[in-house]
Amino acid sequence: MNQQLTELNRTYPRFWKQERQSQRVINWLHKEAERRGVPAFKIYPQLDGDRSITAGPVRRLPELNERKKFLKDHVIVKFFEDVIANPNANHNCSLSNYTISISYSPNAQGPYSSSGGLVQEAPKVVKEHAVYRVLREKARQHNVAVPLVICIGSDQSPALSSLTGPGQPKITDAVSAAFYEHRSISAAIVISVEASFPIFGRLQRQARGQLFLNPDAKVPLTQKEAQLLSEINLNRWDYTFALQKWEDKNNKGYRRVKGSLTCKQSGEGVEIEVPANVVVDALAGKTTLTKEYEMDGTDRISQALKDGWVIESCSLKEGNIEKGEDRKVVFKLVPPSLPVFWPKR
Repeated sequence: MNQQLTELNRTYPRFWKQERQSQRVINWLHKEAERRGVPAFKIYPQLDGDRSITAGPVRRLPELNERKKFLKDHVIVKFFEDVIANPNANHNCSLSNYTISISYSPNAQGPYSSSGGLVQEAPKVVKEHAVYRVLREKARQHNVAVPLVICIGSDQSPALSSLTGPGQPKITDAVSAAFYEHRSISAAIVISVEASFPIFGRLQRQARGQLFLNPDAKVPLTQKEAQLLSEINLNRWDYTFALQKWEDKNNKGYRRVKGSLTCKQSGEGVEIEVPANVVVDALAGKTTLTKEYEMDGTDRISQALKDGWVIESCSLKEGNIEKGEDRKVVFKLVPPSLPVFWPKR
């Protein structure tokens, strides 16, 4: 291909801070229900938003450090008191300070809880669309005499999803508007990593890409260049977990790279593979295998450790970032040798 400038851009949800707050608020309410002896799966938080904003219905939510203040709100306190007093009836409440309403359904089936809410990133006009805003920003940053190709990708932003609500601008509308205003853009590649649910097998995440060519570009792509770009295989690796905008303090549930604990037969003993960071934390006294992987004591590893099996050898195994696997320490455990007693002379 001829010399060109390619811009790669990861797009996160526009209102990712509110999304983070939403997760926390839902968790607060479910934890409070459990603390009060109410089944969490019967509590249904509903998150609404300000529908007058053209970028989407943005939610009003408590800050992350306001958990105690939020749960002491008289509306929430009365809601749980009513549920406890009459658990066989439906209960509802709305919080005037926030765009939050809570429902209780006595007939809900567990064990999993649920929640709902409006999609915040639901632009009403094309200039509020994430694709248009990224293309406009990048076009303003570059003034080059070579083809400019801008690649936009996301595994979270609903603006890049193939599903749009009624009356909302589509990706094609956003790209067309940006091309019309910025002839410096030669082409745009929009990639969305979405989950698929096969009839048989586990959930899969696959990338879906679209190539758009600007018919009025100052420096258009050649037919060969466009053909090469359209042949890029975006699914040569596994998309195993979402790359969030933030790190969560709860390492147990949201640690970026940890990996699984595996065990297999090896001769007379067993071989276990433990993520390296778990080994380090265990040696520092911060955790144990039993605590980290919630073992109940009946599994093979717990039994081997309980019976005093010893480490015969250990080695380091490289990780696989595409599968979300950290480097692992491989331990080979074997039964302890029989005690030998020498006779007295």
